[in-house]
Amino acid sequence: RGTQSGRSGTDYDQARGIHLADHKQGTGPSKRSPFPQSFCFPGGGIGTTFLGVKIVLPILVILLGAGIFVGTQLFKKSPAETEPEIVPRAVKTTKVEVTTERFDIRTSGFLQARDRSIVSAAVAGPIVDTHERLYPGEFFAAGETLLQIDPADYETQIARAESQIAAQKALLAQEEARAEQALRDWRKLGRSGEAPALVARKPQLAQLRSALDAAVAERDLARTNLSRTTVEAPFDSLVSAKEVEVGHYVTPGAPLLTLLAVDFAEVRLPVDLEDFALLDLESLRNNDSGGEVELRADQGRRTGEIVRTENVVDEATRSMNVIVRLADPYARLSKSETGSISRIQPGDTAPAFAEVFSVGQYVEASLKSRPVKSVSRVPWVAMRGRDEVAVVVEGSLIEIRPVSITYETAEAVFVRGLQNGDEVVLTSPSRALPGEKVDVIDDSVDTVPSKPKPADE
Repeated sequence: RGTQSGRSGTDYDQARGIHLADHKQGTGPSKRSPFPQSFCFPGGGIGTTFLGVKIVLPILVILLGAGIFVGTQLFKKSPAETEPEIVPRAVKTTKVEVTTERFDIRTSGFLQARDRSIVSAAVAGPIVDTHERLYPGEFFAAGETLLQIDPADYETQIARAESQIAAQKALLAQEEARAEQALRDWRKLGRSGEAPALVARKPQLAQLRSALDAAVAERDLARTNLSRTTVEAPFDSLVSAKEVEVGHYVTPGAPLLTLLAVDFAEVRLPVDLEDFALLDLESLRNNDSGGEVELRADQGRRTGEIVRTENVVDEATRSMNVIVRLADPYARLSKSETGSISRIQPGDTAPAFAEVFSVGQYVEASLKSRPVKSVSRVPWVAMRGRDEVAVVVEGSLIEIRPVSITYETAEAVFVRGLQNGDEVVLTSPSRALPGEKVDVIDDSVDTVPSKPKPADE
């Protein structure tokens, strides 16, 4: 074996040498051969080189694949062209009715006293007495004495005035007697006709009569000032503030008390101009009531009535105030047989808390509008902006319908422009297009499958 191996190696080297020699002499294989001849297998003959295989084989594979692809495209039959199927959009609708409505116009305000009076001193003097209940929050009937200013000075003035009157009357009587004697003497002299004014002492008489009138006026003023020392409630009232105590010296014009009228209270209710146009205020032109209004507070409800409007538009809020009057807000007044408000009864027991509406309290109100015809209630979700809705006609086609809003609530609007039985789209109305075909969902059918119950149930 060793000899054969040696021979094989020798034969290989000899063959390789002969091949190289032939190549140099140009007697080797032909140059036209497509196979490189840089390396051959032993034993003679031309073999394919590894380098040629690596280059040619990928190219053949690529060309073969391209040919197959081109062939399949050329002989492929084109399918028949078909239009895509359009599936109608599923929508929910609601049917509307055209009705006549009276709307509750909601507003609010603060209760105010009909009259707020600051009682001031009309005369000077010290406070000598006050009513035992003269404190803020107490009620007084009209004419009840609230406090007393010292009357001594004014009683003295009356006495002086009376004395002056008596003196002037005496002087006037004497002067009248002199005038009569002067007239008799003038006629004894044979004079006829009317006596001159000086003879009849007319100037002197006029002076004394004038002095007497002045003395009477002084007495009357003293009496008036004396009456002003007693301060009384000018109307059925509630004491809101007290400024003086016993011993305080007051001068004319000094504030003593602040009183609130309790026969009526008023509340100013701002109403938007759009809603104001819906109110039935025609009766106010005839000095009648503008209708009843329900007032609500934390403790209960009362009924008032519209008495007037301010007829001035608030530029900031674009609203106008409606004045509502509430009778007997503190439930303290007695009533006559006809039901009209009478005077407050001193010492009455306090009313139930639910009946009392205090001045300054926040109240909410509902004003009834006049009857508004030909309106339809539409949920807010069905509105396209503020002036359009989408309506389903002919069972499946969309029609855009213009509408006008008459009144708004938190949940819905009342509009004009629809007809009885119109189906208004509730599902994404802003996406609806005129003429679009839709599939109306029947709310009576449960389109959502229910979850299966567990086996143990």
